[in-house]
Amino acid sequence: MDYIPDKYDLLDVIQENTQSLESTSGNDSYTALKLIKAEPANVPLHEVFHTLDSLKPPFEIYAFISLNISKNPCLFSISTNVDKKFALCFDRFHSSQIRIKLLDTELFTKKSFTYKKFIEGEWAKIFVRVEEKKLELYIDCKLIKTIAVEPVIREIKFSKHSTLLLGRYEETDEVIFQ
Repeated sequence: MDYIPDKYDLLDVIQENTQSLESTSGNDSYTALKLIKAEPANVPLHEVFHTLDSLKPPFEIYAFISLNISKNPCLFSISTNVDKKFALCFDRFHSSQIRIKLLDTELFTKKSFTYKKFIEGEWAKIFVRVEEKKLELYIDCKLIKTIAVEPVIREIKFSKHSTLLLGRYEETDEVIFQ
């Protein structure tokens, strides 16, 4: 078993710079991304995650965010084409509703979490755990909700043409995330 330090904050790995997106990989081979100056980024997926061609449960999404829902409703989305997406978005009209949407062939179409204490503009740690049969949402290290998933999530596939959008989504997503 590999050594895991008592205190490990992935956000400490990233250094300040003037670019709009910075990435780094830790000793555990996971990649951390930092969006700088709150400017949306649009990059080919293979440039950030060199070997990522699919996601298989279990996996987690960690984010430390100060959210402006009216400008940037999606933390990120990965597009393989107009019909396939993986994204973490926030409701554009209610600052308390956090939404996750997974689309890929036979996967479920939408799951939503509601968290009434989320305050737009304040910093929060968000953690989403995706397992084959359930999703879990944690905010500021507290389990908020667990949702059962059917059908079972087996794999979310990406192509070599997949694009990672950080801090925004494309206009074509408007209908998808309604």
